[in-house]
Amino acid sequence: MSQPNPPPAGSPRAGMSLADWRVSHRVALGVIIAGLLMMVASPFVGDPFYDQIVTPIIELLGAPEGRAFLHPQDPETGAELLALLGGAHFAVGVCMFCVLLVLELLGLTGAPALTGAMRPRGKLALGAAAAGLAVFAAGQFPKIMLSLLFADHEPGVPGINGAFDVIAQAGGLLIGCAVITLFLGGDRRHGRLLGWTEAVGWGKVRRGWINTLALALIAGGLIGMLRFIMPFDDVAGAFFTIGLIVLALGVVPQALAIWRP
Repeated sequence: MSQPNPPPAGSPRAGMSLADWRVSHRVALGVIIAGLLMMVASPFVGDPFYDQIVTPIIELLGAPEGRAFLHPQDPETGAELLALLGGAHFAVGVCMFCVLLVLELLGLTGAPALTGAMRPRGKLALGAAAAGLAVFAAGQFPKIMLSLLFADHEPGVPGINGAFDVIAQAGGLLIGCAVITLFLGGDRRHGRLLGWTEAVGWGKVRRGWINTLALALIAGGLIGMLRFIMPFDDVAGAFFTIGLIVLALGVVPQALAIWRP
């Protein structure tokens, strides 16, 4: 997320059109749009979708005629299934786009296609928010699918809802940490209180944003530990601990930078 030559504060931002996006970004956006269209169209084309596509497939697979689940004469099933399929497309598309953003911000995809004109503070906030949104979707959407498809699934798979809740909490708290990075990165605050993040630990190898992210994780963990206010008590301690570990690991790059000839 570091940028060797960040744009000056007063410089104009370069425009970015859809033509400048990578194919992978366009595919992710297409999956998101397809999911939204399915959800919007589900009340209107759900029945033909169910009659012409779903029913022939499940009967070809051996579904009995007198079945109660996915009954051929249920008029609402088609709309529900198409909406559920659209929701799955939407969630997968969002996760794809967020993961691509994080990889680009980490410099793992070559030249940036979407974030080249952003300043380091904005990159850090965007990366943390994108990662949090992907994790949140990965925890929340499977839980929604289970509750819609299997009304009494809790006794059969004990603890699975709790696991999905923890994943969703981690994603939500990470989004909160993304907001915290914006407050930690103000120019005046950064110079007076946090100027050391660019000179100590990870800052020695020009990765001061890691120090800032670690501080955001610590702050987010402390806020999340307020059990009666915030819904993140299951993961707050882990965030606080990870932040401390990441901050402490900055000793390694600092030592390498000092000892390097």
